[in-house]
Amino acid sequence: MSLETIRESIVAKIGGTLPKGITCESHGGRFDAHELRRVSAKAPAVFVAVLGFNDLQVVSGSYEAAVSWGAFVVAKDKHGQPRDLVAASVVDLLALIIPDNNWELPETIGTPVGVRGDNLFSAAVDKIGVACGPSHGGSACKSVRS
Repeated sequence: MSLETIRESIVAKIGGTLPKGITCESHGGRFDAHELRRVSAKAPAVFVAVLGFNDLQVVSGSYEAAVSWGAFVVAKDKHGQPRDLVAASVVDLLALIIPDNNWELPETIGTPVGVRGDNLFSAAVDKIGVACGPSHGGSACKSVRS
């Protein structure tokens, strides 16, 4: 099973669970100031990315690895609610979705482990007018077999 297939399943599961008005999309990776400006039009949103993998084992032409995934939350001020609280409410939802989830892919081995969240606040991010951080799952690992 490819990383792309797993990422699309994660996006579908998260996107199908979040309330209307919060989008979930695949993303290529981490965010810089330019990328935050670009994606801020979609806020509030969750962007799912492969951050890397380790413990790679190749057996008979397929592989297994512990994959690190990020579910990045991007939020703007909304209906008088400050962006940090909008982001926190999305992270709260993800905290209920991510743990113990196999993303409806029984072929994957295991469920997310080491799930955590990080606040990526900085003056530069605040100046763009968004709040950003990987939600719970920023370092979730999943073993995959290809």
